[in-house]
Amino acid sequence: MRKTKVNKDQLINNAVELLMERQQGISVTPEAVIMRVPTKHGDIRNVSLTDDWLCRYMENLFLTEYKAHLSPGDSKLALRQIQAKAEFNNKVTRSYARTYFNDRVCYLNMGNQEGDIITISAEGVSGSSLADTEIQFRTDVGEIAGFVLSGNPFDLFKLIRIPSDLQLITMVTMIASMIESIEKPILSFIGEAGAAKTTAARIIKSILDPSDIKDAIKAKTSTMPKTMDNFALIISQQYVTIMDNVTYITKDISDMICQQSTGGNYEKRKLYTDTGTVSLSLGGLLIITSTEDIIQRDDAVDRAIKVRFEPVGNDERIGTSELVEKLEKSKMHILGGMLNTLSKALMLYPSIKDEKLPLPRLADFGRYGYAIAEALGDGLGNQFLNDYHRLREVQKLENLNNDGFFTTVSVLLTKNPHYWKGFIGQCAKALSELNKDEELGFPKSSFPAPNKFSKKLEATKHKLNHYGIKYNTYKKDGMAVLELLKIPADYLIAGRIIEKQEILPRTKKDDLFDIERVPILTDTESIKEYNEYFIRDVIADIYDDPYNSPTKDRILQAAINED
Repeated sequence: MRKTKVNKDQLINNAVELLMERQQGISVTPEAVIMRVPTKHGDIRNVSLTDDWLCRYMENLFLTEYKAHLSPGDSKLALRQIQAKAEFNNKVTRSYARTYFNDRVCYLNMGNQEGDIITISAEGVSGSSLADTEIQFRTDVGEIAGFVLSGNPFDLFKLIRIPSDLQLITMVTMIASMIESIEKPILSFIGEAGAAKTTAARIIKSILDPSDIKDAIKAKTSTMPKTMDNFALIISQQYVTIMDNVTYITKDISDMICQQSTGGNYEKRKLYTDTGTVSLSLGGLLIITSTEDIIQRDDAVDRAIKVRFEPVGNDERIGTSELVEKLEKSKMHILGGMLNTLSKALMLYPSIKDEKLPLPRLADFGRYGYAIAEALGDGLGNQFLNDYHRLREVQKLENLNNDGFFTTVSVLLTKNPHYWKGFIGQCAKALSELNKDEELGFPKSSFPAPNKFSKKLEATKHKLNHYGIKYNTYKKDGMAVLELLKIPADYLIAGRIIEKQEILPRTKKDDLFDIERVPILTDTESIKEYNEYFIRDVIADIYDDPYNSPTKDRILQAAINED
Protein backbone atom coordinates (compact mmCIF):
# COMPACT_ATOMS: atom_id res chain seq x y z
CA MET A 1 0.00 0.00 0.00
CA ARG A 2 1.32 3.42 -0.98
CA LYS A 3 1.32 6.41 1.30
CA THR A 4 -1.42 8.92 0.50
CA LYS A 5 -0.36 12.41 -0.51
CA VAL A 6 -2.36 15.26 0.98
CA ASN A 7 -1.64 18.02 -1.55
CA LYS A 8 -4.41 18.10 -4.17
CA ASP A 9 -2.09 18.64 -7.14
CA GLN A 10 0.07 15.78 -6.00
CA LEU A 11 -3.02 13.64 -5.40
CA ILE A 12 -4.12 14.16 -9.02
CA ASN A 13 -0.60 13.46 -10.26
CA ASN A 14 -0.61 10.22 -8.26
CA ALA A 15 -3.93 9.25 -9.88
CA VAL A 16 -2.51 9.98 -13.34
CA GLU A 17 0.61 7.90 -12.67
CA LEU A 18 -1.49 5.04 -11.31
CA LEU A 19 -3.74 4.88 -14.38
CA MET A 20 -0.83 5.27 -16.79
CA GLU A 21 0.87 2.27 -15.16
CA ARG A 22 -2.21 0.13 -15.84
CA GLN A 23 -3.17 1.31 -19.34
CA GLN A 24 -2.26 -0.84 -22.35
CA GLY A 25 -2.13 1.93 -24.95
CA ILE A 26 -3.68 5.26 -25.98
CA SER A 27 -4.95 6.17 -29.45
CA VAL A 28 -6.20 9.53 -30.68
CA THR A 29 -9.13 9.59 -33.13
CA PRO A 30 -11.11 12.50 -34.60
CA GLU A 31 -13.92 11.71 -32.17
CA ALA A 32 -12.10 10.95 -28.92
CA VAL A 33 -8.95 9.83 -27.11
CA ILE A 34 -9.24 6.08 -26.46
CA MET A 35 -7.44 4.20 -23.67
CA ARG A 36 -7.02 0.43 -23.46
CA VAL A 37 -7.35 -0.76 -19.85
CA PRO A 38 -7.49 -4.23 -18.27
CA THR A 39 -10.69 -5.13 -16.44
CA LYS A 40 -11.06 -7.32 -13.35
CA HIS A 41 -12.17 -10.16 -15.63
CA GLY A 42 -8.79 -10.15 -17.37
CA ASP A 43 -9.91 -8.79 -20.74
CA ILE A 44 -8.99 -5.46 -22.34
CA ARG A 45 -11.54 -2.68 -22.74
CA ASN A 46 -11.32 0.30 -25.11
CA VAL A 47 -12.82 3.32 -23.40
CA SER A 48 -12.95 7.06 -24.09
CA LEU A 49 -11.24 9.36 -21.61
CA THR A 50 -14.55 11.21 -21.22
CA ASP A 51 -16.45 8.07 -20.23
CA ASP A 52 -17.81 7.95 -16.65
CA TRP A 53 -16.85 4.28 -16.50
CA LEU A 54 -13.17 5.25 -16.66
CA CYS A 55 -13.67 7.77 -13.84
CA ARG A 56 -15.04 5.02 -11.60
CA TYR A 57 -12.26 2.68 -12.74
CA MET A 58 -9.66 5.23 -11.65
CA GLU A 59 -11.41 5.89 -8.33
CA ASN A 60 -11.44 2.15 -7.54
CA LEU A 61 -7.76 1.85 -8.42
CA PHE A 62 -6.96 4.77 -6.17
CA LEU A 63 -8.99 3.36 -3.30
CA THR A 64 -7.26 -0.03 -3.63
CA GLU A 65 -3.78 1.45 -3.88
CA TYR A 66 -3.95 4.33 -1.38
CA LYS A 67 -6.91 3.35 0.85
CA ALA A 68 -8.31 6.82 0.18
CA HIS A 69 -11.17 8.19 -1.88
CA LEU A 70 -10.64 10.14 -5.10
CA SER A 71 -13.53 12.50 -5.80
CA PRO A 72 -15.31 12.42 -9.20
CA GLY A 73 -14.10 15.97 -9.83
CA ASP A 74 -10.47 15.03 -9.18
CA SER A 75 -10.72 11.94 -11.36
CA LYS A 76 -12.05 14.05 -14.25
CA LEU A 77 -9.19 16.52 -13.80
CA ALA A 78 -6.73 13.65 -13.95
CA LEU A 79 -8.29 12.29 -17.14
CA ARG A 80 -8.22 15.76 -18.72
CA GLN A 81 -4.49 15.95 -18.02
CA ILE A 82 -3.98 12.59 -19.74
CA GLN A 83 -6.12 13.67 -22.71
CA ALA A 84 -4.32 17.01 -23.14
CA LYS A 85 -0.93 15.33 -23.04
CA ALA A 86 -2.03 12.64 -25.53
CA GLU A 87 -3.35 15.24 -27.97
CA PHE A 88 -0.22 17.36 -27.59
CA ASN A 89 2.07 14.39 -28.21
CA ASN A 90 0.02 13.43 -31.27
CA LYS A 91 -0.14 17.08 -32.39
CA VAL A 92 -3.87 16.80 -32.92
CA THR A 93 -6.24 19.70 -33.55
CA ARG A 94 -9.85 18.64 -33.96
CA SER A 95 -12.32 20.48 -36.15
CA TYR A 96 -15.93 19.44 -35.94
CA ALA A 97 -16.84 21.73 -38.84
CA ARG A 98 -16.10 21.72 -42.55
CA THR A 99 -13.44 24.40 -41.99
CA TYR A 100 -10.79 25.24 -39.43
CA PHE A 101 -9.38 28.75 -39.01
CA ASN A 102 -6.21 29.60 -37.10
CA ASP A 103 -3.64 32.40 -37.35
CA ARG A 104 -5.32 33.87 -40.45
CA VAL A 105 -5.15 30.56 -42.31
CA CYS A 106 -8.33 28.73 -43.31
CA TYR A 107 -8.37 24.96 -43.92
CA LEU A 108 -11.25 23.53 -45.95
CA ASN A 109 -12.07 19.83 -45.84
CA MET A 110 -12.92 18.60 -49.35
CA GLY A 111 -14.60 15.51 -47.89
CA ASN A 112 -13.26 13.08 -50.51
CA GLN A 113 -11.72 9.64 -50.07
CA GLU A 114 -8.24 11.00 -50.74
CA GLY A 115 -8.52 13.27 -47.70
CA ASP A 116 -7.71 16.49 -49.57
CA ILE A 117 -7.46 19.71 -47.57
CA ILE A 118 -7.49 23.18 -49.14
CA THR A 119 -5.42 25.86 -47.41
CA ILE A 120 -6.52 29.48 -47.90
CA SER A 121 -4.13 32.17 -46.69
CA ALA A 122 -2.79 35.60 -47.67
CA GLU A 123 -0.29 33.78 -49.89
CA GLY A 124 -3.04 32.15 -51.96
CA VAL A 125 -5.00 28.89 -52.22
CA SER A 126 -3.16 25.57 -52.15
CA GLY A 127 -3.89 21.90 -51.61
CA SER A 128 -2.62 19.23 -49.22
CA SER A 129 -3.82 15.96 -47.74
CA LEU A 130 -4.97 14.88 -44.30
CA ALA A 131 -1.64 13.12 -43.82
CA ASP A 132 0.18 16.46 -44.17
CA THR A 133 -1.86 18.34 -41.59
CA GLU A 134 -2.21 18.16 -37.83
CA ILE A 135 -5.97 18.81 -38.04
CA GLN A 136 -8.45 15.98 -37.77
CA PHE A 137 -11.74 16.76 -39.55
CA ARG A 138 -15.05 14.98 -39.50
CA THR A 139 -15.30 12.16 -41.99
CA ASP A 140 -19.10 12.08 -42.39
CA VAL A 141 -19.35 15.04 -44.78
CA GLY A 142 -20.20 15.24 -48.46
CA GLU A 143 -17.57 15.71 -51.13
CA ILE A 144 -16.64 19.04 -52.72
CA ALA A 145 -15.84 18.05 -56.30
CA GLY A 146 -13.42 20.91 -57.00
CA PHE A 147 -13.12 24.62 -57.72
CA VAL A 148 -11.90 27.12 -60.31
CA LEU A 149 -10.09 30.10 -58.78
CA SER A 150 -10.79 32.37 -61.73
CA GLY A 151 -14.54 32.14 -61.14
CA ASN A 152 -16.84 35.01 -60.21
CA PRO A 153 -18.66 34.43 -56.90
CA PHE A 154 -21.50 36.76 -57.92
CA ASP A 155 -22.50 34.21 -60.58
CA LEU A 156 -24.37 32.60 -57.67
CA PHE A 157 -27.10 35.23 -58.06
CA LYS A 158 -27.83 34.02 -61.57
CA LEU A 159 -29.14 30.88 -59.87
CA ILE A 160 -30.90 32.26 -56.79
CA ARG A 161 -33.23 35.24 -56.57
CA ILE A 162 -31.63 37.36 -53.84
CA PRO A 163 -32.67 41.06 -54.14
CA SER A 164 -29.87 43.15 -55.66
CA ASP A 165 -29.50 45.39 -52.59
CA LEU A 166 -28.79 42.34 -50.40
CA GLN A 167 -26.47 40.42 -52.73
CA LEU A 168 -23.26 41.95 -51.34
CA ILE A 169 -24.26 41.27 -47.71
CA THR A 170 -25.31 37.70 -48.56
CA MET A 171 -22.06 36.95 -50.40
CA VAL A 172 -19.94 38.42 -47.59
CA THR A 173 -21.86 36.30 -45.06
CA MET A 174 -21.24 33.12 -47.08
CA ILE A 175 -17.50 33.77 -47.42
CA ALA A 176 -17.17 34.86 -43.77
CA SER A 177 -18.81 31.58 -42.71
CA MET A 178 -15.55 29.82 -43.67
CA ILE A 179 -13.87 31.69 -40.80
CA GLU A 180 -15.35 29.40 -38.19
CA SER A 181 -13.83 31.24 -35.21
CA ILE A 182 -15.89 34.44 -35.64
CA GLU A 183 -19.55 35.19 -35.01
CA LYS A 184 -21.76 35.33 -38.08
CA PRO A 185 -25.34 36.38 -38.88
CA ILE A 186 -28.32 34.12 -39.47
CA LEU A 187 -29.77 34.10 -42.98
CA SER A 188 -33.57 34.30 -42.85
CA PHE A 189 -35.27 33.66 -46.19
CA ILE A 190 -38.86 34.94 -46.16
CA GLY A 191 -41.45 34.64 -48.90
CA GLU A 192 -44.70 33.03 -49.93
CA ALA A 193 -44.93 29.40 -50.89
CA GLY A 194 -43.22 28.76 -54.21
CA ALA A 195 -40.86 31.76 -53.99
CA ALA A 196 -37.80 29.44 -54.30
CA LYS A 197 -36.55 30.07 -50.76
CA THR A 198 -35.69 26.43 -50.04
CA THR A 199 -34.08 26.03 -53.46
CA ALA A 200 -31.84 29.05 -52.77
CA ALA A 201 -30.85 27.65 -49.36
CA ARG A 202 -30.06 24.23 -50.85
CA ILE A 203 -27.92 25.75 -53.60
CA ILE A 204 -25.88 27.67 -50.99
CA LYS A 205 -25.44 24.48 -48.97
CA SER A 206 -24.44 22.46 -52.05
CA ILE A 207 -21.61 24.94 -52.71
CA LEU A 208 -20.31 25.41 -49.16
CA ASP A 209 -21.20 22.12 -47.48
CA PRO A 210 -22.51 19.44 -49.84
CA SER A 211 -24.11 16.49 -48.11
CA ASP A 212 -23.92 12.87 -49.23
CA ILE A 213 -27.04 13.40 -51.37
CA LYS A 214 -25.87 13.59 -54.97
CA ASP A 215 -28.72 15.81 -56.20
CA ALA A 216 -27.81 19.32 -54.98
CA ILE A 217 -31.39 20.57 -55.31
CA LYS A 218 -32.39 17.90 -52.78
CA ALA A 219 -29.67 18.82 -50.29
CA LYS A 220 -30.37 17.99 -46.68
CA THR A 221 -32.79 20.23 -44.80
CA SER A 222 -34.14 19.99 -41.26
CA THR A 223 -37.35 20.93 -39.51
CA MET A 224 -37.12 23.28 -36.55
CA PRO A 225 -36.98 21.09 -33.42
CA LYS A 226 -39.01 21.88 -30.33
CA THR A 227 -36.26 21.21 -27.78
CA MET A 228 -32.87 22.81 -27.24
CA ASP A 229 -31.20 19.39 -27.09
CA ASN A 230 -32.38 18.45 -30.58
CA PHE A 231 -31.55 21.89 -31.98
CA ALA A 232 -27.98 21.69 -30.66
CA LEU A 233 -27.60 18.16 -32.02
CA ILE A 234 -28.71 19.17 -35.54
CA ILE A 235 -26.52 22.29 -35.61
CA SER A 236 -23.44 20.44 -34.33
CA GLN A 237 -23.66 17.83 -37.10
CA GLN A 238 -23.59 20.26 -40.04
CA TYR A 239 -21.50 23.18 -41.30
CA VAL A 240 -24.41 24.78 -43.18
CA THR A 241 -27.77 24.00 -41.58
CA ILE A 242 -31.11 24.66 -43.27
CA MET A 243 -34.20 24.90 -41.05
CA ASP A 244 -36.96 24.66 -43.62
CA ASN A 245 -40.55 25.96 -43.57
CA VAL A 246 -40.41 27.22 -39.98
CA THR A 247 -43.70 28.59 -38.65
CA TYR A 248 -42.80 29.42 -35.04
CA ILE A 249 -39.69 29.83 -32.89
CA THR A 250 -39.90 29.39 -29.13
CA LYS A 251 -38.10 31.68 -26.70
CA ASP A 252 -35.58 28.95 -25.84
CA ILE A 253 -34.81 28.17 -29.49
CA SER A 254 -34.49 31.90 -30.21
CA ASP A 255 -31.85 32.11 -27.47
CA MET A 256 -30.10 29.06 -28.96
CA ILE A 257 -30.07 30.73 -32.39
CA CYS A 258 -28.27 33.70 -30.83
CA GLN A 259 -25.75 31.35 -29.22
CA GLN A 260 -25.26 29.56 -32.55
CA SER A 261 -24.61 32.89 -34.27
CA THR A 262 -22.03 33.93 -31.68
CA GLY A 263 -20.50 30.45 -31.42
CA GLY A 264 -19.94 28.31 -28.37
CA ASN A 265 -20.84 24.97 -26.85
CA TYR A 266 -24.07 23.49 -25.57
CA GLU A 267 -23.71 21.10 -22.67
CA LYS A 268 -26.21 18.63 -21.30
CA ARG A 269 -26.19 15.65 -18.99
CA LYS A 270 -25.06 12.45 -20.64
CA LEU A 271 -27.79 9.82 -20.72
CA TYR A 272 -27.71 7.11 -18.05
CA THR A 273 -25.15 9.03 -15.95
CA ASP A 274 -25.32 11.23 -12.87
CA THR A 275 -22.39 13.56 -13.51
CA GLY A 276 -21.38 12.88 -17.12
CA THR A 277 -21.83 15.69 -19.65
CA VAL A 278 -21.95 15.91 -23.43
CA SER A 279 -20.65 19.05 -25.14
CA LEU A 280 -21.97 19.96 -28.60
CA SER A 281 -20.22 22.61 -30.68
CA LEU A 282 -22.49 25.33 -32.06
CA GLY A 283 -21.37 27.28 -35.11
CA GLY A 284 -21.46 27.31 -38.87
CA LEU A 285 -24.01 29.04 -41.07
CA LEU A 286 -27.72 28.78 -40.24
CA ILE A 287 -30.37 29.42 -42.92
CA ILE A 288 -34.03 29.61 -41.88
CA THR A 289 -36.81 29.60 -44.48
CA SER A 290 -40.37 30.69 -43.65
CA THR A 291 -43.47 32.21 -45.23
CA GLU A 292 -43.69 34.85 -42.47
CA ASP A 293 -41.15 36.82 -40.47
CA ILE A 294 -40.79 34.50 -37.47
CA ILE A 295 -37.58 35.99 -35.98
CA GLN A 296 -39.07 38.54 -33.58
CA ARG A 297 -37.03 38.63 -30.36
CA ASP A 298 -34.67 41.60 -30.25
CA ASP A 299 -31.43 39.65 -29.76
CA ALA A 300 -32.17 37.36 -32.69
CA VAL A 301 -33.29 40.25 -34.93
CA ASP A 302 -29.97 41.98 -34.23
CA ARG A 303 -28.13 38.89 -35.51
CA ALA A 304 -30.30 38.16 -38.55
CA ILE A 305 -30.14 39.11 -42.21
CA LYS A 306 -33.72 38.94 -43.46
CA VAL A 307 -34.02 38.35 -47.21
CA ARG A 308 -37.49 38.69 -48.70
CA PHE A 309 -38.15 36.69 -51.86
CA GLU A 310 -40.57 37.95 -54.48
CA PRO A 311 -43.08 35.47 -55.92
CA VAL A 312 -41.86 33.55 -58.98
CA GLY A 313 -43.96 34.17 -62.06
CA ASN A 314 -45.10 31.24 -64.15
CA ASP A 315 -43.01 32.48 -67.07
CA GLU A 316 -39.90 32.64 -64.80
CA ARG A 317 -39.98 29.10 -63.47
CA ILE A 318 -37.51 26.52 -64.79
CA GLY A 319 -37.45 22.77 -64.31
CA THR A 320 -35.38 21.03 -61.67
CA SER A 321 -33.21 19.20 -64.23
CA GLU A 322 -32.38 22.50 -65.97
CA LEU A 323 -31.48 24.17 -62.65
CA VAL A 324 -29.27 21.22 -61.64
CA GLU A 325 -27.47 21.41 -64.98
CA LYS A 326 -26.79 25.15 -64.51
CA LEU A 327 -25.62 24.60 -60.95
CA GLU A 328 -23.22 21.80 -61.86
CA LYS A 329 -21.67 23.97 -64.56
CA SER A 330 -21.13 26.98 -62.34
CA LYS A 331 -20.69 25.88 -58.70
CA MET A 332 -16.95 25.08 -59.04
CA HIS A 333 -16.40 28.58 -60.45
CA ILE A 334 -18.51 30.17 -57.69
CA LEU A 335 -16.67 28.31 -54.92
CA GLY A 336 -13.28 29.05 -56.51
CA GLY A 337 -14.14 32.74 -56.69
CA MET A 338 -15.15 32.68 -53.02
CA LEU A 339 -11.90 30.98 -51.98
CA ASN A 340 -9.87 33.45 -54.03
CA THR A 341 -11.78 36.34 -52.43
CA LEU A 342 -11.11 34.97 -48.95
CA SER A 343 -7.40 34.73 -49.72
CA LYS A 344 -7.32 38.39 -50.85
CA ALA A 345 -9.29 39.40 -47.74
CA LEU A 346 -6.76 37.67 -45.46
CA MET A 347 -4.03 39.61 -47.24
CA LEU A 348 -5.91 42.92 -46.72
CA TYR A 349 -6.95 42.23 -43.13
CA PRO A 350 -3.70 43.23 -41.33
CA SER A 351 -3.83 46.69 -42.93
CA ILE A 352 -7.41 47.34 -41.74
CA LYS A 353 -7.31 45.47 -38.42
CA ASP A 354 -6.56 48.65 -36.46
CA GLU A 355 -8.53 50.98 -38.73
CA LYS A 356 -11.38 52.78 -36.99
CA LEU A 357 -14.56 51.46 -38.59
CA PRO A 358 -18.25 51.85 -37.65
CA LEU A 359 -18.56 48.21 -36.61
CA PRO A 360 -21.89 46.50 -35.88
CA ARG A 361 -22.70 44.37 -32.86
CA LEU A 362 -21.04 41.36 -34.52
CA ALA A 363 -17.75 43.25 -34.57
CA ASP A 364 -15.45 40.50 -35.89
CA PHE A 365 -17.92 39.77 -38.68
CA GLY A 366 -18.02 43.47 -39.48
CA ARG A 367 -14.24 43.81 -39.70
CA TYR A 368 -13.64 40.60 -41.67
CA GLY A 369 -16.71 41.44 -43.75
CA TYR A 370 -15.18 44.80 -44.62
CA ALA A 371 -11.98 43.06 -45.79
CA ILE A 372 -13.98 40.50 -47.80
CA ALA A 373 -16.07 43.22 -49.45
CA GLU A 374 -12.91 45.18 -50.34
CA ALA A 375 -11.49 41.97 -51.86
CA LEU A 376 -14.66 41.68 -53.96
CA GLY A 377 -14.13 45.21 -55.31
CA ASP A 378 -12.50 48.51 -54.35
CA GLY A 379 -14.83 50.63 -52.24
CA LEU A 380 -17.25 47.80 -51.49
CA GLY A 381 -16.08 47.68 -47.87
CA ASN A 382 -17.82 50.96 -47.00
CA GLN A 383 -20.85 49.94 -49.05
CA PHE A 384 -21.06 46.66 -47.11
CA LEU A 385 -20.95 48.40 -43.70
CA ASN A 386 -23.46 51.07 -44.75
CA ASP A 387 -25.82 48.47 -46.23
CA TYR A 388 -25.50 46.28 -43.13
CA HIS A 389 -26.17 49.15 -40.70
CA ARG A 390 -29.12 50.31 -42.79
CA LEU A 391 -30.55 46.79 -42.94
CA ARG A 392 -30.27 46.38 -39.17
CA GLU A 393 -32.11 49.66 -38.57
CA VAL A 394 -34.85 48.69 -41.04
CA GLN A 395 -35.25 45.30 -39.35
CA LYS A 396 -35.44 46.93 -35.92
CA LEU A 397 -38.14 49.32 -37.14
CA GLU A 398 -40.09 46.43 -38.67
CA ASN A 399 -39.81 44.59 -35.39
CA LEU A 400 -41.02 47.66 -33.50
CA ASN A 401 -44.03 47.92 -35.80
CA ASN A 402 -45.03 44.49 -34.54
CA ASP A 403 -44.70 45.68 -30.93
CA GLY A 404 -48.17 46.94 -29.99
CA PHE A 405 -47.05 48.68 -26.81
CA PHE A 406 -44.19 50.63 -28.44
CA THR A 407 -46.24 51.58 -31.52
CA THR A 408 -49.18 52.82 -29.45
CA VAL A 409 -46.92 54.86 -27.16
CA SER A 410 -45.44 56.48 -30.29
CA VAL A 411 -48.95 57.28 -31.58
CA LEU A 412 -49.86 58.73 -28.16
CA LEU A 413 -46.89 61.12 -28.37
CA THR A 414 -47.94 62.06 -31.90
CA LYS A 415 -51.45 62.92 -30.72
CA ASN A 416 -49.95 64.84 -27.77
CA PRO A 417 -46.88 66.36 -29.47
CA HIS A 418 -43.69 65.32 -27.74
CA TYR A 419 -45.05 65.21 -24.17
CA TRP A 420 -47.69 63.37 -22.14
CA LYS A 421 -48.34 63.36 -18.40
CA GLY A 422 -50.89 61.48 -16.32
CA PHE A 423 -51.49 58.64 -13.93
CA ILE A 424 -50.35 55.19 -15.05
CA GLY A 425 -53.94 53.94 -15.10
CA GLN A 426 -54.87 56.81 -17.42
CA CYS A 427 -52.00 55.92 -19.75
CA ALA A 428 -53.04 52.26 -19.89
CA LYS A 429 -56.59 53.31 -20.77
CA ALA A 430 -55.37 55.85 -23.34
CA LEU A 431 -53.25 53.24 -25.13
CA SER A 432 -56.15 50.77 -25.32
CA GLU A 433 -58.48 53.45 -26.68
CA LEU A 434 -55.89 54.54 -29.25
CA ASN A 435 -55.50 50.96 -30.44
CA LYS A 436 -59.25 50.81 -31.00
CA ASP A 437 -59.79 54.34 -32.38
CA GLU A 438 -56.86 54.23 -34.79
CA GLU A 439 -57.66 50.63 -35.78
CA LEU A 440 -54.09 49.55 -35.09
CA GLY A 441 -55.23 45.96 -34.66
CA PHE A 442 -52.96 44.90 -31.81
CA PRO A 443 -54.24 42.21 -29.40
CA LYS A 444 -55.29 43.17 -25.89
CA SER A 445 -52.31 41.24 -24.53
CA SER A 446 -50.06 44.01 -25.93
CA PHE A 447 -51.29 46.41 -23.24
CA PRO A 448 -50.53 45.57 -19.61
CA ALA A 449 -52.82 46.21 -16.69
CA PRO A 450 -51.93 49.27 -14.55
CA ASN A 451 -50.29 47.10 -11.87
CA LYS A 452 -47.90 45.66 -14.51
CA PHE A 453 -47.40 48.85 -16.49
CA SER A 454 -44.10 49.90 -14.88
CA LYS A 455 -42.63 46.46 -15.53
CA LYS A 456 -43.63 46.69 -19.21
CA LEU A 457 -42.04 50.14 -19.46
CA GLU A 458 -38.81 48.81 -18.02
CA ALA A 459 -38.82 45.85 -20.42
CA THR A 460 -39.34 48.19 -23.40
CA LYS A 461 -36.95 50.85 -22.12
CA HIS A 462 -34.12 50.13 -24.57
CA LYS A 463 -36.51 50.37 -27.54
CA LEU A 464 -38.01 53.62 -26.26
CA ASN A 465 -34.56 55.11 -25.62
CA HIS A 466 -33.27 54.13 -29.05
CA TYR A 467 -35.98 56.20 -30.73
CA GLY A 468 -35.82 59.12 -28.33
CA ILE A 469 -38.74 58.33 -26.02
CA LYS A 470 -37.89 59.02 -22.37
CA TYR A 471 -40.11 58.35 -19.38
CA ASN A 472 -40.17 59.22 -15.71
CA THR A 473 -42.37 57.89 -12.90
CA TYR A 474 -42.97 59.29 -9.42
CA LYS A 475 -45.55 59.17 -6.65
CA LYS A 476 -48.11 61.93 -6.08
CA ASP A 477 -50.69 61.55 -3.32
CA GLY A 478 -49.97 57.83 -3.31
CA MET A 479 -50.65 57.52 -7.03
CA ALA A 480 -48.08 56.62 -9.69
CA VAL A 481 -47.57 59.45 -12.16
CA LEU A 482 -46.00 58.87 -15.59
CA GLU A 483 -44.30 61.44 -17.82
CA LEU A 484 -43.43 60.62 -21.43
CA LEU A 485 -41.14 62.75 -23.58
CA LYS A 486 -40.33 62.37 -27.30
CA ILE A 487 -37.02 63.91 -28.37
CA PRO A 488 -37.34 64.94 -32.05
CA ALA A 489 -35.24 62.99 -34.54
CA ASP A 490 -33.23 66.13 -35.34
CA TYR A 491 -31.66 65.84 -31.89
CA LEU A 492 -30.94 62.12 -32.03
CA ILE A 493 -27.96 60.15 -33.34
CA ALA A 494 -28.37 56.35 -33.41
CA GLY A 495 -30.89 56.37 -30.58
CA ARG A 496 -29.24 58.79 -28.16
CA ILE A 497 -29.56 62.51 -27.53
CA ILE A 498 -26.96 64.47 -29.46
CA GLU A 499 -24.24 65.59 -27.11
CA LYS A 500 -22.90 69.12 -26.96
CA GLN A 501 -19.61 68.21 -28.62
CA GLU A 502 -21.59 66.88 -31.58
CA ILE A 503 -23.89 69.89 -32.14
CA LEU A 504 -21.26 72.57 -31.62
CA PRO A 505 -20.55 73.88 -34.19
CA ARG A 506 -24.09 73.23 -35.46
CA THR A 507 -23.18 71.48 -38.70
CA LYS A 508 -24.99 68.15 -38.82
CA LYS A 509 -24.44 65.98 -41.88
CA ASP A 510 -26.68 63.27 -43.27
CA ASP A 511 -24.10 60.49 -42.99
CA LEU A 512 -24.14 59.04 -39.48
CA PHE A 513 -20.38 58.47 -39.47
CA ASP A 514 -19.33 61.90 -40.80
CA ILE A 515 -20.64 64.07 -37.97
CA GLU A 516 -18.03 66.65 -37.00
CA ARG A 517 -16.78 66.40 -33.45
CA VAL A 518 -15.01 68.74 -31.04
CA PRO A 519 -13.11 67.72 -27.86
CA ILE A 520 -15.25 65.83 -25.34
CA LEU A 521 -16.13 67.62 -22.10
CA THR A 522 -14.68 65.96 -19.01
CA ASP A 523 -14.76 68.39 -16.06
CA THR A 524 -17.84 68.65 -13.86
CA GLU A 525 -18.46 72.39 -14.39
CA SER A 526 -18.45 72.06 -18.19
CA ILE A 527 -20.88 69.15 -18.05
CA LYS A 528 -23.19 71.07 -15.69
CA GLU A 529 -23.05 74.08 -18.00
CA TYR A 530 -23.83 71.81 -20.96
CA ASN A 531 -26.86 70.27 -19.22
CA GLU A 532 -28.33 73.71 -18.64
CA TYR A 533 -27.51 74.69 -22.22
CA PHE A 534 -29.26 71.60 -23.59
CA ILE A 535 -32.46 72.12 -21.59
CA ARG A 536 -32.80 75.86 -22.09
CA ASP A 537 -31.47 76.20 -25.64
CA VAL A 538 -31.83 72.97 -27.60
CA ILE A 539 -35.18 71.97 -26.06
CA ALA A 540 -36.42 75.57 -26.16
CA ASP A 541 -37.52 75.17 -29.76
CA ILE A 542 -39.65 72.16 -28.74
CA TYR A 543 -41.57 73.91 -25.95
CA ASP A 544 -42.80 77.49 -25.82
CA ASP A 545 -41.81 77.99 -22.21
CA PRO A 546 -39.55 75.29 -20.73
CA TYR A 547 -38.59 77.44 -17.72
CA ASN A 548 -41.95 77.28 -15.93
CA SER A 549 -42.46 73.50 -16.03
CA PRO A 550 -40.61 71.77 -13.16
CA THR A 551 -41.84 68.34 -14.23
CA LYS A 552 -40.55 68.84 -17.79
CA ASP A 553 -37.29 70.17 -16.41
CA ARG A 554 -36.92 67.13 -14.17
CA ILE A 555 -37.62 64.57 -16.87
CA LEU A 556 -35.29 66.35 -19.31
CA GLN A 557 -32.58 66.48 -16.68
CA ALA A 558 -33.11 62.79 -15.84
CA ALA A 559 -32.91 61.89 -19.53
CA ILE A 560 -29.63 63.75 -19.95
CA ASN A 561 -28.11 62.33 -16.77
CA GLU A 562 -29.07 58.82 -17.91
CA ASP A 563 -27.35 59.22 -21.28
